[in-house]
Amino acid sequence: MFSEIALLSAFGVFAGIITGLIPGLHVNNIAAAVLLMLPFLSQQFSLYAISCFIVSMAITHTIFDFIPSTLLGIPEDDTCLSTLPAHKMVLQGKAFEAIYLTAVGGLISTLMVVFSLPLLIFLMPNLYLTLKPFIPYILLFVLGFILLTERNKIAAVIASALSGTLGIVCLNMLPLPAQNLFPAIFSGLFGMPTLILGLKSKKIPKQGFHANTDLLLAVKGSFKAVAAGILMGMLPGLGSAQASLMVDAVTKRKDEKEILIALGGVNTVVAIISIISLYTINRARSGAAIAISYIISDITIDFLILTMCVAIFSVSFACFLLLHFCRSFIVLLSKIPYQKLIAAILVLITLLVFITSKFVGLFVLATSTSIGLYTILSGVRRSVCMNVLILPLLLFYFGIFKP
Repeated sequence: MFSEIALLSAFGVFAGIITGLIPGLHVNNIAAAVLLMLPFLSQQFSLYAISCFIVSMAITHTIFDFIPSTLLGIPEDDTCLSTLPAHKMVLQGKAFEAIYLTAVGGLISTLMVVFSLPLLIFLMPNLYLTLKPFIPYILLFVLGFILLTERNKIAAVIASALSGTLGIVCLNMLPLPAQNLFPAIFSGLFGMPTLILGLKSKKIPKQGFHANTDLLLAVKGSFKAVAAGILMGMLPGLGSAQASLMVDAVTKRKDEKEILIALGGVNTVVAIISIISLYTINRARSGAAIAISYIISDITIDFLILTMCVAIFSVSFACFLLLHFCRSFIVLLSKIPYQKLIAAILVLITLLVFITSKFVGLFVLATSTSIGLYTILSGVRRSVCMNVLILPLLLFYFGIFKP
């Protein structure tokens, strides 16, 4: 069985690289395909090994999806906030360092979570029952904290109101599933504005490949990622996007390195916590966890420990490959005329949106892009635009809208 688990865990890393690098392709798509092929796969491999493939893929995805969001400006809901400080570092010639910092955050945060497993097994059931009734108030606190810390509070409130209204319309009033509109929403709010304003740049600045970080800063950022990831990762309706917002809220704007470390770690933490939640509170908090719950009906402590070992292997292997792979990618991009590259990416995003959501998606993309541009030009942190998810979620918890 060990050889099967090692083999499929390695395949999971490569599958996670593919889903991380290709915008619009998500772990959930591959996990659904695995479930469809489960009768065949179970004849070739053990159910534990198949589950380890999904765990490895989900964790690797959280490491590699920072490459397109950093270098190409195509964010998903779990990387949209990292796009902002990462793009600034790209323009400073520090693209490699930005990606390096997110990898450091993912690695250290994983180690923190795994070595805290005994404590988490004890605390999570009680924490879950205690915090569940207070979810809307936690969200209100985080959003309120962000608005109060903005210099231009009027513009921040306007941007928050506009994005929240967009979320209500997209998630409750349009004739398309919400997941079809996410590419349009997040690309418009966080990707397209940066790219449009970047059209005036002649080329990508010369990039360096030196990166380091202070250990204390790395631990500090990773601890924030773990705390936010645990809180958001186990509560219903919450996940990486809300955890990232919480991290952004408690990190000073000038601490870009710490922000990237924390945001790099929080997505990985949420992926791991969703697996731990299967054992501690018997709840699946991600598409990968749902798939595993179908494959393994009885989640035991032995299986949980196995998945934590796979998590350490996956994040270590993924970080090693990432730091070698992205050098070549950065060199390749630096040889392409920057304005043409940006124009091509803008066209690519538009095509992806049209494929997933047709003309409705294009309308949402134009609207969200306008909100994103307003936020940038007003000098407001675009984390306020995460109200696109928070307001609909609040209305759901208060019984105004159905999910």
